[in-house]
Amino acid sequence: MAGKIECYGYCAMNGRETIVEKNVKNSILLFLIVCFFPFSVFAWNTPGQDFSGELKLGGPVTSTRNPWVWKIGEGKSNLNVKHSPVSRSGDTVVPVSLPAMNLILGKTVLTTPAGREGLAPRIIFGKGIEDFSLVWAAPGVADVTLPVAGEGGRRVGHFTFRMQAAGLMRHVSNGQVTYTSIYDDVGGNGLPDKSHIMNSGQIPRLFQSMFNGEGPEWLSSMSVSSDTGVSHFSDTSLRQIEGVYGAQTIADTGELHLQEDKTECWNVSLPVSIEYQ
Repeated sequence: MAGKIECYGYCAMNGRETIVEKNVKNSILLFLIVCFFPFSVFAWNTPGQDFSGELKLGGPVTSTRNPWVWKIGEGKSNLNVKHSPVSRSGDTVVPVSLPAMNLILGKTVLTTPAGREGLAPRIIFGKGIEDFSLVWAAPGVADVTLPVAGEGGRRVGHFTFRMQAAGLMRHVSNGQVTYTSIYDDVGGNGLPDKSHIMNSGQIPRLFQSMFNGEGPEWLSSMSVSSDTGVSHFSDTSLRQIEGVYGAQTIADTGELHLQEDKTECWNVSLPVSIEYQ
């Protein structure tokens, strides 16, 4: 497809502006209009001519994949029940040799360019369990109560223990890497509320122990400087976001409360669910 602008006319020798001069001026004006008009404007080809063209599209790629992965603890089926029961409120209370063991670990395996909806984890322990209780009692420490099943699945009492949990967000702000302790503000119970958040000085050592080499590389060199709600994973003003979470039992805090003097076996189950806000 091609085209050109041509001018035709004649001279009128009467001292006035010639038609050629007018046409030249009009041609110049038209030429300037064409030059300043965007070159991307659509144009029809000449009727009957062969036609070919190309449409180009492009743009940035934003990943919507959720970066969190989770690992549940292995549990323990041979916990030693110490034979030194005491009576308390009508129940037989038996101390249990509960070791420090991970309940659940979570980490991001991708760096998210900016905060967005669906990135903040809502961690829930004991969902759907009758007579379950989790109460934050000290900084980073919660008292947990679970119903106990005996022979045939019948209810024979309850089991109590203490757990500690913490979460951490890593992000970049004004070119500086920031490590922020997180607390629950989305209605879960797996993180403490703001008033029971773990002391920032304890968090690095706790996570290094929990993850035991399976966490992000920055766990070994971080320093926690502030705290914020877990909902801030959705904050679009934050950049280069990563995170970790961990919960574990506190050693030697287990107690078995039996409604009967004796049972040959006992078991408890602690469900954990993760939702995203």
